[in-house]
Amino acid sequence: GIEALSRGAARVDFVEKDRVALQLLRKNLVDLGYADQPVHAGDARWLLDRAPWQQQGQIDIVFIDPPFAALGLDAEVLAKLAPAKWLSPEALIYLEYPTSRPAPTLPIGWIIRREGRAGESGYQLVARG
Repeated sequence: GIEALSRGAARVDFVEKDRVALQLLRKNLVDLGYADQPVHAGDARWLLDRAPWQQQGQIDIVFIDPPFAALGLDAEVLAKLAPAKWLSPEALIYLEYPTSRPAPTLPIGWIIRREGRAGESGYQLVARG
């Protein structure tokens, strides 16, 4: 998210469940001059249904980098994103997962635009087909 801001993103909604990581995120945002960016504390699965970005067509890209120990979390979040009306028609989803297990199953109607590996992490950039 911070990298997206540094590359010109107008807004990034950060979601973090871990308290220590949340404090560090907030500190980094202040230190880097991005203190005005919204930070949501909590579980992304819960926030997907309730967060303030619910305006239709507002979100252009979503980064999913779940804790690798939470097997299945990425697939669950993808399933919640598939019907989301607040994603723009051209929205992209960047998904990161451990290469020690298969990539998550994409919801029907989504396609892989790009995929690769970096060390022990795999990634996919997916979009509506």
